[in-house]
Amino acid sequence: YIIYIIYIYTYITMGEWCGKNLRDIQGWKEDGLDTTIINNETAKLFDASVRQLVSLRDCDQLGGFVKTMTNMLNNEPDAVLPRIFVLAVDVLGTNKTWYVNEDFKNKINKIIDDTNKYGNEREKLHSKALKAMAIGYTRKALHIYECILSQYPNDLMAIKLSQQLYFFTGQPFSMLSSINRIIPKWSKDNIMYSYLLGMQAFGYEECGDYKKAENISKEALSLRKEDSWATHALSHVFEMTNQYEKGIDNLIETSCYWKPCWILECHNFWHLALFYINTGKFEEAMTVYDQNIKPCLLKNNNACDASGLLQRLEFNNIDVGQKRWDDLTSFILPYTKGNMYPFNYPLMSIALAHSSNPKHLRNFVDLDINFAPICGETAFCVKEISIPIVQGIDEFFKNNYVKCFDYLYPLRYNIINIGGSNAQRDIFSQFMINAGKNSEISSYKEKAKIIVEERKLFNNIKK
Repeated sequence: YIIYIIYIYTYITMGEWCGKNLRDIQGWKEDGLDTTIINNETAKLFDASVRQLVSLRDCDQLGGFVKTMTNMLNNEPDAVLPRIFVLAVDVLGTNKTWYVNEDFKNKINKIIDDTNKYGNEREKLHSKALKAMAIGYTRKALHIYECILSQYPNDLMAIKLSQQLYFFTGQPFSMLSSINRIIPKWSKDNIMYSYLLGMQAFGYEECGDYKKAENISKEALSLRKEDSWATHALSHVFEMTNQYEKGIDNLIETSCYWKPCWILECHNFWHLALFYINTGKFEEAMTVYDQNIKPCLLKNNNACDASGLLQRLEFNNIDVGQKRWDDLTSFILPYTKGNMYPFNYPLMSIALAHSSNPKHLRNFVDLDINFAPICGETAFCVKEISIPIVQGIDEFFKNNYVKCFDYLYPLRYNIINIGGSNAQRDIFSQFMINAGKNSEISSYKEKAKIIVEERKLFNNIKK
């Protein structure tokens, strides 16, 4: 299977379509999306940057996503919307944060000032959304994005950023409602239309409408088979409906189309490994981890999926070995301070708990000190949900199963607020189930059974 994936991938060129028919200044104006960009080449590079983010795929003609953004900034350093876009990508990438990175904070303050001086109204709204998102006021940021989209439903930058932010804040119904309002206002002939369907399909899946999600995913893929987000949505459908073999076959057969998609490549391999685990093919899952997921980490910082995957194997009584945990910990450590995505903290703590150096987790458990003076919805989720989960995971690996359960069980209906997908957050249910079963208190064992039943109910037939 893995050999097959690598073999067919070499025959597919990457993102050739992206560099065609890019909008210059007049093109943006004709679409009702005026900008204060003054250079046609900058306008085209901005269009290409947005397309590559939405498609999650490098345009080889332009040297890829990062080079396109670099050339865009170098071509017109004072242009406000391109700078807002790059900073927003940094925020959503969770690699840079307002509270830790002073240079990053200064860049955001500078773009706010510049936009207020010479940006248009739409650009000013984007700059306000950027700052709100960067400091953790996600409700305000999403409100601003919806204000933009109510007037400019074809603003693909606002569409993509808002969809990601809804996902990161655990709001699947708002995520779906937003894209549902937008799609009827788009022409099906638009080159990016299929990607809206992929977003819609994922929204339906996260809201539990698996049949509609499957149908829309397939519609999106019929328009553009390289749509890795639609493939990803389909994988979620197969996961949540226990169609594991179908999920394996689909990912392998379509790998030549989604593997070039740099952000989702690792995550789609995670889905493949998850399908293998769910079918008891643990050796195959380990092979996917070693040959595909681990090499991806340096490219797309998907260590949290890696951590959750290894723990799922451990829950299935598979010893993944100390080296895998230590290698993963080495990669995670630089990201443990100032990360603004609440979902990441518990997943990082799993790897740190398995580390050869117990100090790594001890230092991490005290991370609430870093967030004590910070306000906003993000900080609230970290302090009220992420940190208790981290503390519960810490107790689990000390064999204090009752304490672990006491931390996690009261949060089981609130965990969605830290973001991530239903499939990703299932790891916390597995911690609760194992903690309850391993405790010596009969009432906790009964509560663990309740969680098992809730999972079956939520996922229809999931075991």
